[in-house]
Amino acid sequence: MGDKKKAQMFVKLVSAAGTGFFYVKRKPRQFTEKLEFRKYDPRVNRHVLFTEAKMKFVHERFPYKLLKADPVLKGILLNQ
Repeated sequence: MGDKKKAQMFVKLVSAAGTGFFYVKRKPRQFTEKLEFRKYDPRVNRHVLFTEAKMKFVHERFPYKLLKADPVLKGILLNQ
């Protein structure tokens, strides 16, 4: 059986209105085109275009060893 988690990835859909609001969607890895959806942005109370952007994960910016060594940083990241 194929592993479904490996066949898909998460992408962030960012508002074109520039509000910083975003949605998170799953996308098949074979799908090479950028996703674009017209969805609701509650910060401007309208439907606007949302375009695909790359997800940034906490573990990419902060290695696990750093989180383990610094309890203050770990507390800040976990409370977000």
